[in-house]
Amino acid sequence: STQTCAIIAQKDEDGLKIIGFSKSKTNGVKKGAITNIELASKSIEEAVRSAEMMSGVHYDKVVVSISGAYTKSVDSIGVVNIPNHEIGIKEIHRAVSTAKHT
Repeated sequence: STQTCAIIAQKDEDGLKIIGFSKSKTNGVKKGAITNIELASKSIEEAVRSAEMMSGVHYDKVVVSISGAYTKSVDSIGVVNIPNHEIGIKEIHRAVSTAKHT
């Protein structure tokens, strides 16, 4: 858990084309476990922002994956209203709660 990576790809007739990528130092994650959600969120934000700058494209949705010895994947969707366009711990908890009930 030393680096956070972001990749932005576009689909074309040949498949996917990588148009932006980035990596940043990971904070708030230890051995695949999130120890500080705010620091982990900032690490993701930084990597995504840098990849967006490289690609020249801004995205409203991202897919996040965290790997570790004790992690498992669950395919679910959580949607919440973000009135002031700032995502904090409260909004993350609401999205996770919504995803658990879908």
